[in-house]
Amino acid sequence: MNNGGEAADQMVREALQVTEVAIKLSALGIKNALALSLAYAKENPKVKGKTSLDRLLREGKELKIIALQSKDVGQFKELAKQYGVLFAVIKDKAQNEKVDVMFKA
Repeated sequence: MNNGGEAADQMVREALQVTEVAIKLSALGIKNALALSLAYAKENPKVKGKTSLDRLLREGKELKIIALQSKDVGQFKELAKQYGVLFAVIKDKAQNEKVDVMFKA
């Protein structure tokens, strides 16, 4: 009758080993996913809304400029986010009521 107990012990050992391997693989997958998301976050993947002029210039793509009244910039920001436009606001110190908005063509 001792054989039945050994078989049960063997089954329990096998189940524990399978569980251990599954946990190790899950932890490795989570670690890799976090490393990937951290690397992606460091690249500043912002694709819409207000950004810096330097970032727009670094991308090397064609840019368009429009002149707006300072009071209309808030409404422009909302629409730009809604339509996925990445833009930079350039304030003219000589004219407080007007600003230039630069965005990718």
